[in-house]
Amino acid sequence: MTRTRVAAVKSTGGDGPRKPIASKPTRKSAPSIDHPVNYWSSSEDSDNSSGEKDNAFNASSSGTDNTSVSGNSDRKRTHSSAEDEDDSDAPSRTKRARLENMPVFLRQEKEIEGLKNQVEVLQERIAQLHEYIDEKGLALVAPPSIRRDMLSRPNGIGIKALVKNIRDGMDTAFHKLENAIPNSRKTGITSDDLCSALAPFLDEINKIRKMNGEDNLKFAYELVLELADHSTYEWETGYGFRPTDAPADELRERIAVSRRKRGEEWNYMEELREMETDQFEFSSCIKWFPRTIKLFLEWVKEDGLDYKSPIPELEEAQRKRFAAIRK
Repeated sequence: MTRTRVAAVKSTGGDGPRKPIASKPTRKSAPSIDHPVNYWSSSEDSDNSSGEKDNAFNASSSGTDNTSVSGNSDRKRTHSSAEDEDDSDAPSRTKRARLENMPVFLRQEKEIEGLKNQVEVLQERIAQLHEYIDEKGLALVAPPSIRRDMLSRPNGIGIKALVKNIRDGMDTAFHKLENAIPNSRKTGITSDDLCSALAPFLDEINKIRKMNGEDNLKFAYELVLELADHSTYEWETGYGFRPTDAPADELRERIAVSRRKRGEEWNYMEELREMETDQFEFSSCIKWFPRTIKLFLEWVKEDGLDYKSPIPELEEAQRKRFAAIRK
């Protein structure tokens, strides 16, 4: 639809008014919401406004308004790139948004539930760590904090695991040197060196003695006896420097006193007989558990037991051997 616009002509005087000249039909742009057409304006205003709108329309259609077009495209690209970057974080943002919109008590319950799950995972990993340390025999070299956690495990699991680690450690130290001791002249390794290798385990045994447990004293006592068996060996090639003898004797005495106070019972008379026998056989270079022997002899009297020392028989047998040699 076109309209014929008539231009108003001003009077020039003498010749009178001229006839209006019909202008060519022009195409009028559709009214814009932002810039509505004022149909009540004069023809000049209408022409000017229409011309400006035509120019704006032409410029926008021909792409001369580069600023607006490029700005829109830049905004679109920026928005799309931001969306692409945020796609990976979308689940977490959604979760955070849900938590923020939750009531306070529900949000706290969710947070508590999340913390409980984290604690369960950590507890499972700690248990796996303890199992690995037990399996590899690393309890003796584990950091103190981890060792405390391991020993605090229920049902005596921690103490039993530590006892096994100490026993395995003593066996390893013993087997490492046992073959070199008989050939001490070539190897330079004597039974004194074996005792030095076993001495550090006395500190670990003493730690077990101090623990709170149903069987801790029993375990500590058995470990002292095992250490004694390793340190005596069947070859005595040293020079009397045995760093395990006196500390082991003192530790065994203290453990025995604690066991008796606790009400534990064991055949200490049989142990007394073995200690006196070892004392007699190795008297040339070993004073085997003199404090513990004295303690057990006192107990024999207190308990009114009939104990027969093996020393008189051993001395008689020794005299007979010497007499046979002289003949």
